[in-house]
Amino acid sequence: MAVDLVAGVRWLAAGVVPFVLVVGGLVAVPAARAAAGPGDGQPVQAAPPPIRWGKCPADRNMPEGWQCARYRVPRDYSRPGGAMLTLFLARLPARDPRKRKGSVFFNPGGPGGGGVEAASYWEDYVGASVRRRYDLVTWDPRGVIRSRPRLRCLPTEQAVAAQSAPGAVLTRREMLIRLTATAAIGRGCRTKPLAPFITSMDNVRDLDRLRRAVGDRRLSYVGISYGTVIGALYANVHPTRYRVLVLHGVVDSTTWFRPSFAFATDDGVLLENTLRAALVACDRSGRGCALAPHAVSKYRVLLRFIRANALTRRNSEHFTGLWATAQALVQGSPAAARAAAATLQAAYEELLLRRQAVSPTLLAEARKPHRPIVRTSPSAGELNFGDVRDATICSDAGLMPRRHSAWVAAALRADRLATTFGAASVLDRSVCAGWRSHGDTYTGGWNHGARPVLLLNQVWDHATPHAWARTMTRRLGRAKLLTLTGWGHGVQTPCGRTAVDAYLTTGRLPTAPFCPDGKALFPR
Repeated sequence: MAVDLVAGVRWLAAGVVPFVLVVGGLVAVPAARAAAGPGDGQPVQAAPPPIRWGKCPADRNMPEGWQCARYRVPRDYSRPGGAMLTLFLARLPARDPRKRKGSVFFNPGGPGGGGVEAASYWEDYVGASVRRRYDLVTWDPRGVIRSRPRLRCLPTEQAVAAQSAPGAVLTRREMLIRLTATAAIGRGCRTKPLAPFITSMDNVRDLDRLRRAVGDRRLSYVGISYGTVIGALYANVHPTRYRVLVLHGVVDSTTWFRPSFAFATDDGVLLENTLRAALVACDRSGRGCALAPHAVSKYRVLLRFIRANALTRRNSEHFTGLWATAQALVQGSPAAARAAAATLQAAYEELLLRRQAVSPTLLAEARKPHRPIVRTSPSAGELNFGDVRDATICSDAGLMPRRHSAWVAAALRADRLATTFGAASVLDRSVCAGWRSHGDTYTGGWNHGARPVLLLNQVWDHATPHAWARTMTRRLGRAKLLTLTGWGHGVQTPCGRTAVDAYLTTGRLPTAPFCPDGKALFPR
């Protein structure tokens, strides 16, 4: 996933490793670290204080009409009288206050994504009927951007250095370099009091507190990407407390919470399928794609040549460049796809037609930063996307293997199944090898929700494959999947917007299984 997602005692990294046993796909945890199951939300307490909305800070550059607020939540919900955190929120009031029916909450995913920065996206995601009757409410989740305190496991320079070793590599030596580098992040988080409290269950508890703070009896919610994990979890932890849930770009929550390599391996295999579809689309587009004609066969030959060269020379730099280019090809942007196809064609000519020893084109791609864990934003300054992402993923998964040899073996197995993306997908989570700042995890089932849920997914989504949406539709039980044709991740279409608006306002699920107005990867 270019994705990227709980009650009891918190385990801090003090050399204590609780015993974990996988039983039937669920995590059995000793009594000292209680795990959350269905309906295991905290008992309903006295109503929390209301949110006090006001003007947004000038440096937020918010769209017109939005209001902002800060709101305190317990750091640890099992100790509600203890330390508190402050969430940063934004609201667009309903256009017709006399017909207002409540609020719709929005989460953009990540983990580590800030909802407030996506305000313009939320305005466009829903239509006039929702905007007229509902407040649109979003927030920066705990530890993220303007919420305080922010989670930072390492100073910026050290964090960048820890992620400098590429994960798209083929040799054991390079994989061990990656694992050694990212272990520093886990060590850095051991001293951070907030780290064990950055979990999906904590996000669900915050969301339920915010629902009550705005005065809504039941939750109305839209989650994109990792936001679908929060939505699916809410439906099962609080099965009677939601009215409508829209999950778009659906993560497979059934493997997200497992302490195994299943999620990452499946991610790599399904992304490989998306890559093959992109190459077929390139061939069908004719002159619209530089790698055409014969894009499928050209890529196959180029990949085989580069892999053999990397294993012979024990240097995967060309492969890293190929992997980065393939990532750009499948991300759903026509402009990025055209540029990636041109890069692959140039590399094909350099290495296979002109028989050059190196491909300057691929080496240039390999030397770009591929997973910056520190980003900047004009409206929020430095963003800590990577730290929150790692904390959530590693805490949710539970205790992953510590031995680097186990990670190398898993990466090599995944590589055999998905020869472009398999190893990189496993190593993308390599920080979890040294993660010991664990919070809570979820061990319950997924079909406990009391009301129907609407799922949407593009046919070709590079971050959350359509197969995951089909899996969650089955597992959630009372759910409807609306498939959007074409490419993209969490991309709304006019047809999808109409269905979402009808569901959010009336609770009625769409009858049609498809929306035919998705975008092509190589428009003619």
